[in-house]
Amino acid sequence: MMSNNEINKDLIAKRLSEIFQGESQTVIAKKLNTSQSNVSKWITGDQLPTTDCIISISKLYKVSVDWLIGLSDKRDINDIDYEKLTYEQAARVLDFLIKKGSIEVPDLATLRREGKLLSRSNDMKYNPDYYLIKDRALSHLLRRRFRFSEMEIRYLNLWQETTLDPYKGIKMLDYDDNIDKAIDSKNWSSFNDGDWAELINEFHSKKKGDKNGKQ
Repeated sequence: MMSNNEINKDLIAKRLSEIFQGESQTVIAKKLNTSQSNVSKWITGDQLPTTDCIISISKLYKVSVDWLIGLSDKRDINDIDYEKLTYEQAARVLDFLIKKGSIEVPDLATLRREGKLLSRSNDMKYNPDYYLIKDRALSHLLRRRFRFSEMEIRYLNLWQETTLDPYKGIKMLDYDDNIDKAIDSKNWSSFNDGDWAELINEFHSKKKGDKNGKQ
């Protein structure tokens, strides 16, 4: 057992509550091969997990041990849990790649003039250098980033600090034509960030309800 001097019980309780959100204590206990009573005590701060449990939680929930015990503010470890990827995370990854010069927003007029919008080979239907972002919420985030990037760098930092905030914890949608049609039925052109975040949560809730209805 970790000693009280090594860790703040309230902090680890808060962080465990954060990563356990949406799961019952019974399910968590089964995953970690422990008792529901132990899980309850961890979340309330009445008891600290063992070192082995901390390591197991880190591996299972893809968070760093240092973050769990309060030695770092960096939550994620290198592995990406794609099933839990959020809009905020996806936008930050794309932002990072743009800053690294790996991807860029193309100048369409220049590309047309140079003939680069066409396939590199006449027998190719598509040009794999260019990808369409079908998810309109993610597209909205990146369009907002582009507008901020045309101003001073401090405004781009503002995009990171404010625009992405409503999307924290909101998982990426399994995007399809049905979602596209549902969005078309809304007045989406006037949506702000809060409206998009609310709509995404509606889609998730509907999908969860449909899934429960089939069981």
